[in-house]
Amino acid sequence: MSPLIPAVVRLARGLGVALALHAGLAAAVPAAVAPAPAVAPGTATTPAQRAHAPLPSLPPRTVELDGTWNGQPFWARLLPPDAHFANHRVLQLSWAPPAPETIGGVHLVDCPFILLDDHARIIAWNGRDGMSQVEPLGVDGYRVSRELARGSGADAQPVATTRTIGGGRGWDLHLAPLLVALSWQAGTRAQVHLIDLYGDRAAELLQVHWDQDQVQIAGVAMLAVADEQGHLRSLLSPGGAVLLHVAHAHREGPP
Repeated sequence: MSPLIPAVVRLARGLGVALALHAGLAAAVPAAVAPAPAVAPGTATTPAQRAHAPLPSLPPRTVELDGTWNGQPFWARLLPPDAHFANHRVLQLSWAPPAPETIGGVHLVDCPFILLDDHARIIAWNGRDGMSQVEPLGVDGYRVSRELARGSGADAQPVATTRTIGGGRGWDLHLAPLLVALSWQAGTRAQVHLIDLYGDRAAELLQVHWDQDQVQIAGVAMLAVADEQGHLRSLLSPGGAVLLHVAHAHREGPP
């Protein structure tokens, strides 16, 4: 059996629960990676160029992707705009989340539901049966609940700590490669605010930026490789290692 199947089943069974949780958020929602070498000389864009790059855009219809991410299998389904959530988008995800020691000790579930706007910016993050959650706070902030472990070994107990983050909606640092896979297209430029929602870099001013196949996530240079339709096939690290690879993609509507 594929290692993705149990998590996908949990996704399907939990969708109703997630929709019920997010229904309470709808009224509050406005309508509408370890460091790597810096960008090589000659490939960096200037601040002025980045300032004029548009926001990325999600495709308007359902997208389903599977492949490998950090060497582990993933599956993701982006649903069409949903009137229940002010026409925002539900992202169903099965992944291997970052290890707690790499994300400030925070434990994330492997099958969250995430609410996105049309630019793939996080609106809310439903951690399902875990304590790690994100709720919208006002028009441009977040209330983040982080599941930590108190104690060690068999005596460890989960505890939740809460913090608020302002400064505008954005992508999550640890989700960014997948959001690139959903929104990048060959020949385009884009830039979006980046936030470490759960980890230790929440106070840093971070960005995702791309200019054609040159991608930067929090200042780390990467290379985007397109498939036959101009969508992302692979995202490569500066040394050429595959960070994320899309093995299969189903996109409703025109290519």
